Amino acid sequence: MTSSRQSSTNPFALAISSFISDLKRSEDAKTPFYKEVLTQINNTPPGLDLTSERNQCADRLATFVHDLERRQKRDSKTRWVTEKLRPLMSGLDQYTRICDLAIQAAPSAAMLLYSGARLVLQLGQSFNSCFDTILSILEDIGHLLQCYHLFSTAYQSSVDMQNQLVESYKNIIIFWQRASRLLGRKAYKTLLVGIVKSLSAEWQICRQRLHDDSERVKMLAQATEAAMRGRKDLEQTNRRQSKVRREIVDWIKACEDEEALDVRQSIHTNIEIRHENTCEWLFEHPSMAQWLNAKKTIAIWHNAPPGAGKTILASSVARRLQDKGLRTVVFFCSFNDMALRKPITAFRCLALQLLTLSDTVPDKVLRLYEEDVKHHCFQLKDIKVAVEVVEGLLKQLSRVHIIIDGLDECEDRSELVKYMSRLLQTKTYGIVKWFMSSRSDHEIRNMMIRNEILEIEGTQESRLTDIKRYVTDTFHARLNHTCEDCIERWTSDSEGNFLWVTLMLKIIEGEDLTCEEEIEEQLSQFPKGLTGAYVRTLTQLSKRPERQQQLARRIFAILVTAAQPLHLSELSHALAMGPGQVEFPVKRIPRLQLIEELCSNLFIFDRNSKGSESDPLIKIAHKSIQEFFQQDPYTLEIPQDLRHYFVSRSASLEIGSACLQYLNLSRYQLPQDIESILENEDHAFLRHAATFWHYYLNNAKHSKQLFEEVEAFVQSQAFWTCLAIQARAAPHLFACYIKDTDCGHYKMDIIAPCHEEENVSYAFPLPEWLENYQPSGSKLIQSFHAFVRAWHPMLTLHPAALDQCVMGEPWEAVMLGRKEWLSDRVNAFDLSPEQDWSLGFQTLCVINVKIDTDLAEVSLLGSYPSANRWILRMIYSQFDSNTGSLLSDPRVVESDSQNIPPNNLTSSGAFARNEPFWLIDPNSLHTQQLTITEKDSLEVLETKFTASPLEPIGGNWKLVSRASSPTFDTESPSENQTVVALHLIQEALHHDSDALSRHDSALDSSSSRTPSLLEFSSDSGVGSDESSLKESATRNCLLIAQENELPKWHFWNSSAESPRVEVLCATHPTKHLAVWSPSTHEICIMHLPTGHLESTILPEPADIQLSSATAMRKELRFSPSGELLHYLLYAVEEYEGSIHSKLSVSTFQCSVDNDKDVALQQIHSTPTLTYKCDGALRYPLMLSSWTPDHLYIALPQLYCKPTILRLPLYSLENEDDEQNASSTEASAAAIERGGFETLRDPIYFPATTPNRNPQLKLHSRSSGNNTSCETLLTLTLDAEISPKSSNTGAPTTPTTPTIRTPPQLLTSNLSPSSSTTTTTTSSSYWVPYTQSISDSHNPKNPNNLKNPKPAQGTYEMLRGSFVDTDQRFNVPVRSGLDWTRKAFLSCA
Repeated sequence: MTSSRQSSTNPFALAISSFISDLKRSEDAKTPFYKEVLTQINNTPPGLDLTSERNQCADRLATFVHDLERRQKRDSKTRWVTEKLRPLMSGLDQYTRICDLAIQAAPSAAMLLYSGARLVLQLGQSFNSCFDTILSILEDIGHLLQCYHLFSTAYQSSVDMQNQLVESYKNIIIFWQRASRLLGRKAYKTLLVGIVKSLSAEWQICRQRLHDDSERVKMLAQATEAAMRGRKDLEQTNRRQSKVRREIVDWIKACEDEEALDVRQSIHTNIEIRHENTCEWLFEHPSMAQWLNAKKTIAIWHNAPPGAGKTILASSVARRLQDKGLRTVVFFCSFNDMALRKPITAFRCLALQLLTLSDTVPDKVLRLYEEDVKHHCFQLKDIKVAVEVVEGLLKQLSRVHIIIDGLDECEDRSELVKYMSRLLQTKTYGIVKWFMSSRSDHEIRNMMIRNEILEIEGTQESRLTDIKRYVTDTFHARLNHTCEDCIERWTSDSEGNFLWVTLMLKIIEGEDLTCEEEIEEQLSQFPKGLTGAYVRTLTQLSKRPERQQQLARRIFAILVTAAQPLHLSELSHALAMGPGQVEFPVKRIPRLQLIEELCSNLFIFDRNSKGSESDPLIKIAHKSIQEFFQQDPYTLEIPQDLRHYFVSRSASLEIGSACLQYLNLSRYQLPQDIESILENEDHAFLRHAATFWHYYLNNAKHSKQLFEEVEAFVQSQAFWTCLAIQARAAPHLFACYIKDTDCGHYKMDIIAPCHEEENVSYAFPLPEWLENYQPSGSKLIQSFHAFVRAWHPMLTLHPAALDQCVMGEPWEAVMLGRKEWLSDRVNAFDLSPEQDWSLGFQTLCVINVKIDTDLAEVSLLGSYPSANRWILRMIYSQFDSNTGSLLSDPRVVESDSQNIPPNNLTSSGAFARNEPFWLIDPNSLHTQQLTITEKDSLEVLETKFTASPLEPIGGNWKLVSRASSPTFDTESPSENQTVVALHLIQEALHHDSDALSRHDSALDSSSSRTPSLLEFSSDSGVGSDESSLKESATRNCLLIAQENELPKWHFWNSSAESPRVEVLCATHPTKHLAVWSPSTHEICIMHLPTGHLESTILPEPADIQLSSATAMRKELRFSPSGELLHYLLYAVEEYEGSIHSKLSVSTFQCSVDNDKDVALQQIHSTPTLTYKCDGALRYPLMLSSWTPDHLYIALPQLYCKPTILRLPLYSLENEDDEQNASSTEASAAAIERGGFETLRDPIYFPATTPNRNPQLKLHSRSSGNNTSCETLLTLTLDAEISPKSSNTGAPTTPTTPTIRTPPQLLTSNLSPSSSTTTTTTSSSYWVPYTQSISDSHNPKNPNNLKNPKPAQGTYEMLRGSFVDTDQRFNVPVRSGLDWTRKAFLSCA
């Protein structure tokens, strides 16, 4: 599109410009068309682009039409001019747009179209009788032009379409010209019949032309549609195939390092190592010639002993084939690389290269990919599927050469042999040529024999020829030595082993020989074979001083035993450690040059790929070296004085002890800046020691002394320094591992799925043999297991917040060093004494917590089995809110009734004597009214059931939410009276229609009975018919209990399609009303004395889309005076791996007439907040706590790092008071601004929070004589009960449940500490909330929530940055349900 009035080179634009020029020349300058239309072209401002010109012309015409309609209405003439001309306006707009796009016409083209139409209307308004005809003509023009809009997008580049545009343009302009001539002649004003006739004739000619243009456009569209659709389909298919190919490539790659799957660098490196003119014997071998010339599928196997140059030969074959332009696929197995020694990596690498050679993705491969994705497997991890992928790709290629080297270096030989046999037997449509190389392993040889594979076993003579050529050139180049006898002797002694020759040359180069005689003497003394070469190296070391020999022995033990290769700095720090050291002995670090000398030719100092010039990575030079050191020296003919160099089982104890000693240094005994010490080279061994100490000691021979050393370490402050390092360097040590019950494999994740802990284990980085040393060993394990289970998401996602991870008193009594690491801002109290844990509680719930000054009052309710019945136990305790210590013995009330159900909630938390309260069984909805006698025993006053006389409700109800409010005023109010409202659900896929009919009948007849023991409604209002009940998937119940009144039940149904709603009821502080919102736009009002129920419309926030919500929380709350009703709405949409939510708080002025009619009027704008976070949807959706002035909210994720919000509440109370009025105005202003604040410093919740009925509260307390007031945010959690007993039925001894975690109170001090400056105020702990703050709370970048492969990112994050990607890592785990069940997982 042109952007100015520049001339266009488009021939169609030029044609229109030429047509306009011809019009200007031929048109009489006195006509209205020339004066009003053509002259405007010359007045167009320069630089005006097409869009601006078109918009201005359209605006002028629209303004004229609007004024015309206004005049016509005023004069009582033709009405609805705008409506009649709307098609013309739309048609002209669409037509001029396509002109802009297709032919880049000059701005004057659009001006003529619009100005001409305006002129015709202007002239036509003088002719009242024919004005309707003119309007109809213009309306028809608009309709005819719309055909261009229908086809413009698809055919705007069509030459034929552009030609039609030009013709249509000419026809319209010519009609404007001729119509204006007719309407502009004064003589026609008295001859109206003539003008109408002439105008109609001109219109018929123009209309026919436009109609013909329209038909031609349609014909063009039909003629070109097939071709364009074909091109689009092809492009779309290509895009789709490219997208699918990329996705399949990512699926095949899985979590493998791209470098491991790219063999090009390996081929290049091996070809550079190959000595010139060697390896030629292979291509001259008859079997190799047969393989190269074969016209059918064929396989060949080259086998040779270690060090014979098999990898160099395989690389030479690959390069020879590639140079000829033949399709070649290559893979090198390597024992030194964790990825390259896995069979599945071999098949992944083959599949990727074969896919690159294939033009299309085979149907079989596509089907395998789609099947995995269907089951949420975004990575190819099943080796069977990987082999099937290779099979599918092989069948599509006409010819391919596959080279696999190092079959013997795979870690799972039997698995490799099994699937290689399958591939070798695969029937293909083309030619597949296999070249394999390995040692002559028995298992591999049998596979070759079974599959009748050609064998090449290079002759000794051929290898010796290559070695002689190499030795000759090397002697001459490096030693300047040309003695033929020496060359012949070395060639013969090598026995065809290139590795031996290479090692010998390195050794002799390092011996500082001074003359030919010394060289010949040394050459004559070299031993034969690799073992001899390694013994020669050790013999050279034995000539060094004793201290250096001992250092060399320690070096070999550490390097051969290490879980992953060490850097030189790490090794040097490990070597410096010794028994009894408290401070790090810097002066005991061996000279780095000496370490390198002692490693001789047995280890490689890598200063390139993963090392640096100053700190190289030390690797074992060859697999045979590791095998050599791990042999029993007594089975070899090795001199006595060399046997101490070999690595025994004590090596694990040696390196493990070095790690433990390093971690126990005094510099790690105090909390410190972990990030800074990790970056400091003075702590080089810290990462390795922290990550692997438990692994080494787990493999070591343990003893009482070793246990005591480990116990002292675990109970020290240094252990928590170690844990902080582990959480940063190796988060997998605190991950959860979820077992796939179908295949038995484990998946590593951050948090376990809800209610699936029977298949979940937790990483446990302590030696598993600790429990052998009783009783302290088991206590250590149990305490640390409880800690990891509670805080593992924190350790993996937010390791810097380790000081916020609080433990209960019994656990901290075992982990003695923990207290020094805790922040003074947080605290945790166990609310039941440890001696009660063995009673076998089925439930133990926190009913109420009250904190004032230094006193915390706690009420608990639980039940436990005894003699085939359930005992109800109520506990009232007083704690020191600073230390958590009991101030007196708890007051305990117990019942011995057999009718007490095992699961209970209560309507009261005070447990006052002689005050009635309701005991509620959430499972069955049964209620009992009880009172506590003067002797602290329970007396049942009344029992009420929800069952109707005709049909029981049934059991298995599940508590969704619980809300409590002060009761309405009575003549003798009690401060302990409360109203408790429980929202419960009963999920069922089908309901019995007859039963529901009987239910409806019972409800109809119950309206005249005692009010309201039962109500039933649908989610759309009060009452429902049978059909809606049949479709219901979830039954809901709201149970309202008051101390001095009968309970009320209200039932309704939720359809399967509707979002799950958490309903929290509010009770009016002075009226007998309860209100709740069960569904969108609905509020229910119950008159509590009578149970009368009404519903009305609840205004929902306009900017929250509730139709797409997955779940909602609808919470209502009255202000203390009852004049205001606050409505909290939290709507959540769940996506794959993330949740998006919106939060709003509306405030209504609430007026109540006759204690039941409620009117709501919104009094200010609704503050709304958008929130995103990673993770799955969990219940409860959020937590809230209301105070008279503020609303406090905890948003997900509640199992780790919640977002705590505060919102000031609008208030009408005491507005006459100047101070309170000012406060009210301030809160209203804050609400108008959006109002939400969040904590400056976040707080953290344990992972078990969502499953333990969490309750969030704000408490203000003053400490003793201190006039300052502290604000505490508290989280109460019910006890966790081990699932060893059924929830129903009489208890029995074998299945007695136990308390896993007691009920707890977690406190966070939101006020400044005493050490802060006096200028710091509590308000400074709150900052305005923004989405950027929410993002900073999320470690996985919630702005990039669309993640098609969430498992890959989680795996990489949990694996950590320290564990070598080339190494398999091992993780000890313990069951989430039973800490005594343990396992050892090996992870790739």
